[in-house]
Amino acid sequence: MGIQPITLQPSFTARFPPLARATAQNPFRIQLIHGDIVVPTPETEAVADQAGVSLPAPWSSIGSSAQCAIQGLYNPGRVLTYQGHFEFDTFANGELMHEFGRRGSWSAAVVAEYQEQIYRSRIPGLDDDDDDDDDDDDDDDDDAKAAAEAVLLFFAGEDGDLMECGGGTGIMTPPLD
Repeated sequence: MGIQPITLQPSFTARFPPLARATAQNPFRIQLIHGDIVVPTPETEAVADQAGVSLPAPWSSIGSSAQCAIQGLYNPGRVLTYQGHFEFDTFANGELMHEFGRRGSWSAAVVAEYQEQIYRSRIPGLDDDDDDDDDDDDDDDDDAKAAAEAVLLFFAGEDGDLMECGGGTGIMTPPLD
């Protein structure tokens, strides 16, 4: 819940220049709203021998956090998912959390803990929305813009060499092989 540090895989960030600044020492930071965890199947976990996440090629995990070993999935030219929500700022995430808390009858202590995690990235007065005004409508210190830029590059087909995943001419349904 809230802003959590995510270590992105270098092989993933190499395909998306907006994410290149994220390193193990300077992790990717994005809002999370749910407490679910993506886990590998028992079969793939056995293949990985507990040494990490093993996915069939060309699939890869985009990165990991202390809470979740798979913070998103990537298949070049076909699929890009994030566990976090770049489209949510602190306000939206906070409102969702309060509604989840109301519906789930969370205690005041749980709501306060989650609220702190969500609002830790808020810097009142930060205006980094590049629109040359001073409206302070973007006061979150996170990597939401970089995540959104990566999605745009993906949709534009600019996420690396598509030839390595069966060609860059679109999705073939059903596959020819």
